[in-house]
Amino acid sequence: MALCLAGVFAISDSAQARNVNDKASRNNGASFFGNQRTSRNINHARDYSNQMYQYSRSVPTVSPQLMKSESQMLGQNIVYAQKQLAAVQEEVKTVPANAESAKLISQHLAKAAELHKELDMECCKATVDGKVCAKCCSDIVKELDKAAAEQNALTRQMDHEAGNKDKDHLIDRK
Repeated sequence: MALCLAGVFAISDSAQARNVNDKASRNNGASFFGNQRTSRNINHARDYSNQMYQYSRSVPTVSPQLMKSESQMLGQNIVYAQKQLAAVQEEVKTVPANAESAKLISQHLAKAAELHKELDMECCKATVDGKVCAKCCSDIVKELDKAAAEQNALTRQMDHEAGNKDKDHLIDRK
């Protein structure tokens, strides 16, 4: 009985490993994992911006230290997303539709980085204006939402293309 269970676990473990390896083997896994990291960093940046927006609107006096710290984390996530996207852009440059999507994502991230600079300048002041911060954060979220939507579409398209490549051997070509 114990031997049967060990065999079942070994089979299910190898099947799971095969599924993970199938995903990782697509384009050597670079695009798949690069897309996931890009998406994750966009979402983290969006979360920081949303939280900063909520904070700056809900308190009577905004803490400059807190806003500066949060702004730095927001900026890091935007920069990380841009770096990961640059790697993905290298991978997708041979497919025009995917390259165009990556270019749009890059433009939205660049706009978010530009808006972040404005936010960061406000956060470096001795007295931070919550309304200015809220406006900057709102605009950053809008750009990150656009980048995330385009990123999700790119990921779906690349997964679809990879799935079709995996099935090419099943097509009977006479």
